[in-house]
Amino acid sequence: DIIILDLNLESNMDGIKVLKFIREQKFSTKCIVCTVVDDEERLATLSVLKPDKILVKPFDNNQLFTQINAVIKVAKD
Repeated sequence: DIIILDLNLESNMDGIKVLKFIREQKFSTKCIVCTVVDDEERLATLSVLKPDKILVKPFDNNQLFTQINAVIKVAKD
């Protein structure tokens, strides 16, 4: 399973909290994080949670598909 997760969610949980929950529960789900955030502090917090990939917006479909395929390839190895 792969989750494409945006950091800016319209709920009481942002993407960092969702990723933290996924990691704390030790789910095997892979996460590709999408964000417009280029704030170094927030990206540092995010990197501690070890997303499988980070895509900074704007990106095109080819970039997304490339990252998805890379995550799948690593998962199969």
